[in-house]
Amino acid sequence: AEYMGDSRQFQTVTSIFVFLLCVFFMSTDAPRRLGLGRLRRTGGEDTNTNDPKVSVSASAEDVLEQKKQALSEFVERVRGSEKKGNEKKVAVNNWNSTSSSHSTRPISYAGYAFRDRLLGSLTSFMDRFRTEKLPTPAEKLLRHSHTGQIHLPAEYDDMCLSLRVIDAEKLDLNPYIIHPVVRVHIVDLETGKYLSKGTSHDQPVVTRFEGLVQMDEARRTCKEMPCDFIIPMMTRPYDLRQIGEPLPEWNEEFLLNEDFKHFIDPRTLILFEVLDFGAKAHTDRMVNSEGFYPIAWAFMKPLGLAGRIHSGTCKLQLYRYTYKRPAYVHHDVGVTRIPDVFYSFNWFRREKYNSFLRVGFQPVQRPEPSEDVPIPTNALESELITKSYAELDRQTWQTSDKKLDGGDIDESNSASVRKRLQLLSRQRLNRERCEVPQKLLYKLEGGTKGCFKLAFSRGGRWLAAACTDAQETAIKIFDMESGRVKFLLKGHHDLVYDLSWSPDDLYLLSSSSDTTSKIWRIGSHNSELQIGIVGEKPEPVATTTSSSGPGTHYASLQHTTYVYSGQFHPLSDANKLVCVTGAFDGVLRVWQIEQGVVHLLGEIKEHTHHINTTVFDQNGRLYSGDADGTIFVWDLEVHSRFQYRRSWTIKERELEHSIINSMTLQPPEERRILVHTRDNSLRLLELGRTVRVTKAFSGLKCESHNLKSTLSPDGKYVLSGSEDGKAYLWDAANGKIISTKHWQVGFADPVVDVSWNPTQHMVALCSYGREYPILVYVFEKDVRSIRDIVGQEDVALSKLMSRDVKKKDATERLGTEKDTTRTGNLNRLMSTIRSDGSPIRGAAVQAVDRDRYDSSDRGSEHGSSSTYY
Repeated sequence: AEYMGDSRQFQTVTSIFVFLLCVFFMSTDAPRRLGLGRLRRTGGEDTNTNDPKVSVSASAEDVLEQKKQALSEFVERVRGSEKKGNEKKVAVNNWNSTSSSHSTRPISYAGYAFRDRLLGSLTSFMDRFRTEKLPTPAEKLLRHSHTGQIHLPAEYDDMCLSLRVIDAEKLDLNPYIIHPVVRVHIVDLETGKYLSKGTSHDQPVVTRFEGLVQMDEARRTCKEMPCDFIIPMMTRPYDLRQIGEPLPEWNEEFLLNEDFKHFIDPRTLILFEVLDFGAKAHTDRMVNSEGFYPIAWAFMKPLGLAGRIHSGTCKLQLYRYTYKRPAYVHHDVGVTRIPDVFYSFNWFRREKYNSFLRVGFQPVQRPEPSEDVPIPTNALESELITKSYAELDRQTWQTSDKKLDGGDIDESNSASVRKRLQLLSRQRLNRERCEVPQKLLYKLEGGTKGCFKLAFSRGGRWLAAACTDAQETAIKIFDMESGRVKFLLKGHHDLVYDLSWSPDDLYLLSSSSDTTSKIWRIGSHNSELQIGIVGEKPEPVATTTSSSGPGTHYASLQHTTYVYSGQFHPLSDANKLVCVTGAFDGVLRVWQIEQGVVHLLGEIKEHTHHINTTVFDQNGRLYSGDADGTIFVWDLEVHSRFQYRRSWTIKERELEHSIINSMTLQPPEERRILVHTRDNSLRLLELGRTVRVTKAFSGLKCESHNLKSTLSPDGKYVLSGSEDGKAYLWDAANGKIISTKHWQVGFADPVVDVSWNPTQHMVALCSYGREYPILVYVFEKDVRSIRDIVGQEDVALSKLMSRDVKKKDATERLGTEKDTTRTGNLNRLMSTIRSDGSPIRGAAVQAVDRDRYDSSDRGSEHGSSSTYY
């Protein structure tokens, strides 16, 4: 009966139990065993009867009539007397003292009297239950609430509510309690639903982005509407490992953009939940329906029983969760708008938790709306970058090399030419195989706690890094030409789990545990690196001073829980962006952003665990992996109207109940997918009619951290981080480990993420936990290989190189020793290039000069070879 949430159901089950007990009592010889005797019909007259009111005849009808009369007198005597116990005892003794003359058992009617009283009590209880309902704790509290008129001071008219979660006393020593959070619900005591907004449904109260979406599952459509109630709030997690004791201190304030008088009502109830999250609780099935580990809860009424406002700091008693919903009872908070903790509050039995929660409840002056804050915390603050694009562009390019205007390149520009040649030396052609990087190129500055996520742009020019400090996480956009920071994107105040570039590299999507995914505008169509024109600097992003320029915040996708993954749809464009996010609640959300306006196209609620990773293939098919080792494949329709269909489900025995960290499709055919799980291995799955594991890569250590792995752009290599502070590289064909000792990676904390540049022979590594740099390694070609790259971009230079090669071949055929020396060929080539005067040929002059002087130092060890063009 304790599993029934409704009080009426509980009373019904109790009544049925009592009724069945009575039936069992009457159908057995329980009265005789209790010493109450049993009626036996006997013939003849009882000579030992002392009670003159009782006489037994041989007739059964007379016996029955006497029994009824005596029973009625007995009941009246027992009910009317004040000494019911003594009367009952005397009556029983009187009945037991009568005996028949034929030596039969003593005749007693006490059993029938007891049965009559029991049935009468049960009947009265059933009648009272049918006429009135026993009050619940919420109804009792509402019945005793203050009903008089409330007079608030005049200064409360223009004030809003400040709700602060301060700290809690010592919590239980529990392995599941590591980083507790507090979630706050403001509900209506009478209905249990979230409290409605007071002024306007369109006015944001908790955060600037509030809204509802009504889903039509039959038509697979959704309709947006304003949020007419106050949404729940949640604090940041407090890591108990910092102090070594279960004494959490959140000290976080929620400023509600609503009149303070709206909350001073007898029906207003504030519920506080102390929760935790983690993989261990999920593995041991210790979480609730929302994926949290429940610790304790507390409640508070802003208006007391005597009409007193509970303003200031309050100390609330914590209670344990005693109510458990049956598995067959479906409860959707989005439909009922009743939080789960309200059922624990409205339950008949409460078990105290040996701790208290300190909160603050007070009115404050409504602040003025602010439009320039790095970390918005309430509905009156908007999210804008701290610096405009013009300032960032000026700061970046002031110290960089001066832009070349074209024309001849003289000796003063030799440094710039060498830089451009260096860029060309690490460029990868379309069908060129990837090379393992060997040289350390940059040590980029991360945060005070390192970096958690890396992502190269699709064009290869930018590197996005989520650098975490003590108070916030800033996304740094590094320019791979110079290694300098191009943009600094501030707006997240917690860990960023995923970064994704749009197909045209104009936008960046970041997903964070602060319950938001943000879209940043990075550049324009002219911002990509133009490889191949030696000596020409790439066009910078167009300068703008408006808030809509590059390097600014574009849109926010608000969630109700932690966001672990986010990816752009491969068929989306700059005018209509489409992206998918995966969150802690196991829901896939499909978003559309058009002209800065965010539309939630729909939600996919198929996963039973939190979603860690999502990936699109080239055709727009979506793969999503969760913390139970399950991979779902989806076909999405997002252009005309939103529709989705689950193509198939991947459930491998080796992946069962394993947390999936990341997934990567193997290029270029994308017929295989690399799955990274937390069991110290990576697996390459072949996608076909039957999914099977083709390769397994071992050697790394990954048991508890959210580490990432990737594939090289040609699909030849597998690269992954490890918890032992190293990076591991495998050959994807045979699964053998390739040595990476020349990288000299030796972090004291795990290497959490790796990224491979899609257009250059370049990889990036990062670690999280301390102030570690971001390491960037490259593979650089020699001067002879640059000719192939430049030749594909400039036809004239290609012809020039081919003509010189023909001269070399003719000279070798003639066997002329005078013209076969290396210095003579280089001098002739220099004079030919200088006569043309183009900037590309000027760059080649510098390369040939350097090579000529190097060859003069080496002597004639190369003989008559002239291949260093």
